[in-house]
Amino acid sequence: MCGGGGIPARDAGPAVDLVVCLALLAAQAATPADSLEQEHVTGTLGVALDAQLSRYAEYGFWGTVLVVRQGEIVLLKGYGLANAERGTPNTPATRFEMNSMTKMFTGLAILQLDAAGRLHVTDPVERYLGAFPPGKQGSTIAQLANHTAGLIVQGTGLDLSSRTAFVNDVKRTPRESPAGERYRYTNAGFSLLGALIEIVSGESYEDYIRRHAFAPAGLRTALFRDEVRLADPLYARGYVGTPATLERSPQIAYGWGTRGSGGVWSTVGDMYRWVVAVEQGKLLPEPQQRTLFSPTAPPALEAYGWHVDTTDEGRPRIHKGGGSAEVASQLLYYPRERIVIVWTSNNLRQRWRQALNRTISQVALGDGVPLLPALARRPKHMLQANAGRYVAGRDTLELRAGLDCLYAAASSFRVPASIPFYPQDSTSYIGFDPNTGTQTRLHFGQGGALSVQMADGRTFSLTR
Repeated sequence: MCGGGGIPARDAGPAVDLVVCLALLAAQAATPADSLEQEHVTGTLGVALDAQLSRYAEYGFWGTVLVVRQGEIVLLKGYGLANAERGTPNTPATRFEMNSMTKMFTGLAILQLDAAGRLHVTDPVERYLGAFPPGKQGSTIAQLANHTAGLIVQGTGLDLSSRTAFVNDVKRTPRESPAGERYRYTNAGFSLLGALIEIVSGESYEDYIRRHAFAPAGLRTALFRDEVRLADPLYARGYVGTPATLERSPQIAYGWGTRGSGGVWSTVGDMYRWVVAVEQGKLLPEPQQRTLFSPTAPPALEAYGWHVDTTDEGRPRIHKGGGSAEVASQLLYYPRERIVIVWTSNNLRQRWRQALNRTISQVALGDGVPLLPALARRPKHMLQANAGRYVAGRDTLELRAGLDCLYAAASSFRVPASIPFYPQDSTSYIGFDPNTGTQTRLHFGQGGALSVQMADGRTFSLTR
């Protein structure tokens, strides 16, 4: 990934040699300022990606997707709604909460302070956060950044009202594991890094990130959760629910325990601009930059907000996801192929992460992916005509009419109760599970007959 925001091609694994891509990066910098808030569907690859995502939108996906290949924006487009109540569509200019992708900014800030000599990542955290009790001493900043510090037992309730209260609560709680011994992903650890950034820099966490990450990277839209104006149509609302309902999720409070670990809102285009800036060397000197993009040592699986690994097929890959109850986001890039993907999703009636990561990557890498069957929307009264109780022997399957689909109640048949079944035509319905990529099919025959084809190949027949 270089040019339009890519890591250079290389043969030596995921470490980054930025010099190779300077010419292409300069060309990207000359792109019109608003190009990353405009729709792009470019070439056969863009058309193929748009076809897949448009079909996913028929099955309930809402969000915005950016795909760049070898410096060219091949797809930048919104799908579904940013605000269901107002009917506002998602677009390339829609701002989304990036959740744990915020950790990339926090990790970068720590490495900047390390480069400036204001801290050292090998320092114990108590050097900056004050004395820890016996048994909790010795965890380093680097271990906080790679989730191996072991300072906080999973599920511990912490005081989030202020930085001081939060840090003191971390100090008083039991240690989860010895420093450096065990990897466990923890938001609270990155909030401790946020506190450390404030103490070392003398600035608020938000001011530091604005001045030292957002501004030099040229980000136009990035801000923090407490600055978001949800009444503004540019900001996507998050939705949850079931096949029967669509519910608007309330905005999460922005307090300690969130600072440093989440809270950044942005467009997908600005997240892309930020990666370009990191690679251009605008934000970090080369030694810290190499640390950021190098594989982590066991037991860690992630460091400074990034995963650096290889796929099952042996492709180098650098990635980070974010998620909450109502919004999901993802950054993926494949440095050898120079492909970057950024997507967001704001309708989590179903969780689309696995389907989006799998399908967008496969299509962008040149692998064929069959389209899901086309759907035919049916009015509510037609859905209700197929709803009801169906029996086979002593067992019963109940189908109910939802907003625009049928859905199954829990039953001994194990027909998935969490996925919507959309009409393909007047007699056939398809349920798609984005987590597994599998399909379950319903076919309604004459005289109240129902045939069910399960994702695992099982079939059975029922009747009213």
